[in-house]
Amino acid sequence: MKFKESLENLLKRTVDLVEIQTLKNPILKRSIDNTKTKVYGREDSKVAV
Repeated sequence: MKFKESLENLLKRTVDLVEIQTLKNPILKRSIDNTKTKVYGREDSKVAV
């Protein structure tokens, strides 16, 4: 089973996996930043969301 599918099964919802450095559109990047949810990592981390 793929990582994305495993996350969707675990979280019981659809998941979008995005590498932030690949985003070129600033509007899309801002939208993602406003709606992203941390699922693992340190609270003060600016990566791993």
